[in-house]
Amino acid sequence: MIIQLARRKHQRGSSLVELMISAMLGVILIGIVGSLFLSLQKSAKDKSLHLNLMQSLDITLSVIKEDIQRAGYDGGLGSSLKLSGAAGTVSVSGASSIGFVYFKDGSFENKDYRNIKYRRDGDRLLVCEEGVLTSSQIKGLSDIGSCKTLLDDGILKVNQFSVSSAVVANTQASSKVTTIILGLSTLDGSLSETSTTVVKQRNWQ
Repeated sequence: MIIQLARRKHQRGSSLVELMISAMLGVILIGIVGSLFLSLQKSAKDKSLHLNLMQSLDITLSVIKEDIQRAGYDGGLGSSLKLSGAAGTVSVSGASSIGFVYFKDGSFENKDYRNIKYRRDGDRLLVCEEGVLTSSQIKGLSDIGSCKTLLDDGILKVNQFSVSSAVVANTQASSKVTTIILGLSTLDGSLSETSTTVVKQRNWQ
């Protein structure tokens, strides 16, 4: 029985080809896995940003709505408070600024008359609040300072902020409603949302 020995050069050639194929497959596999990981990472980041965007939109509108519903409240004395020079309990300026005043018992330094203003400043939405001791010290809309941003302007920017107020009447009664439109987006503009809320004022006369 004759056994033929494999030639060394054939063994070397076969091992080199297999090694090259394995290396190529490894590179391809790493590329696929890497691309998949980056895609999943981007998708997770986008979902997180979108969730943050929607939550910020809902919370901000809820805060403004609750504040507007307090507008004009005088602590139960039977009348409605108004900003200095204002015709109604809610004052709108330029469709991008809204202000009002209400009584809040137990405020810091007994400044229970809270002067409130929401306004757009470029890509930011500001809330301004100043308290005064007596109703005679109530401020005008343009005089309310002590402003701070409502949103994280390192992540989100304001695309739209518009406000309007109108009296809605029927045969039995009339009421005043305020409509607020707020639009937000990420800084790069890749994600954006807009929402509207309508507030029926409680102390409007």
